[in-house]
Amino acid sequence: MNVKESLLERKTWLLFLFAIVFIALYFVFKKVDWVAALFSNLGAGFLGAFLTVWFIDNSLERQRKQESVKLQTIVLTRLKPVLLKHLILLCAWYKAATSEKPSTLPNSAEDLFSDDYYERIRALDFSMAGPTWEGSNWFHYSAKEMELFRNRIWQVVGSYAHFLDSNWLGMLESLADSELVNSIIEMGSVDLPALDRQGGVPRTYNVLFSRINIVRDHIDNVNRLLDYYRKADPLNPIVIGHLALWHDNRFPLWGSARQY
Repeated sequence: MNVKESLLERKTWLLFLFAIVFIALYFVFKKVDWVAALFSNLGAGFLGAFLTVWFIDNSLERQRKQESVKLQTIVLTRLKPVLLKHLILLCAWYKAATSEKPSTLPNSAEDLFSDDYYERIRALDFSMAGPTWEGSNWFHYSAKEMELFRNRIWQVVGSYAHFLDSNWLGMLESLADSELVNSIIEMGSVDLPALDRQGGVPRTYNVLFSRINIVRDHIDNVNRLLDYYRKADPLNPIVIGHLALWHDNRFPLWGSARQY
């Protein structure tokens, strides 16, 4: 509730207070006809004004809630392909860093983003061949996907910022501008392995090993967004287990970018 709405609510209840006061005065002075009539008219007037404003406010509030639900549906619809593509990247990190296919594949975000997930992706070697075009590595692929993710979220924020509440805005801004997103994009902007080879610099490229905390922070916000989908459409949730990349013949292959 903003300041203007808070002041309006106070004024509405002030009308009710005046109505009660004047009705009480009517009973106090009801033996004095002209005074009683005056307080009766004032009490009825303030009570009528209060009821009118109260009914209008409630009608507007219902309308605002309906518009909010409609807007949330639009935003979730626009974000769904963006979120799915981002989940594919996060799942691809896990698949490429896991030496053997697990006996049970993750079906939900809770299944995937366990302690095992964060331990596995520590071994992902970003200098190894990526799952897309020839000559790309995991630096290139991840940076491209992160930049696309960030840009699409900013597009949604730019279109609906005036209509979204602070919780929505905070979550989307945290996702688009997370430390993980920015660091991956920055690392992908230079060909670090090539520069190291030219300079004879020995280095390992399991860059998430020391960045697990920022991965956790980012995925916490991913889970917050997934929660909105669960609440908005509980019968049709986003199921991670349905993603095609889990198939054995889909890139990346299991353990294809594991460093050790």
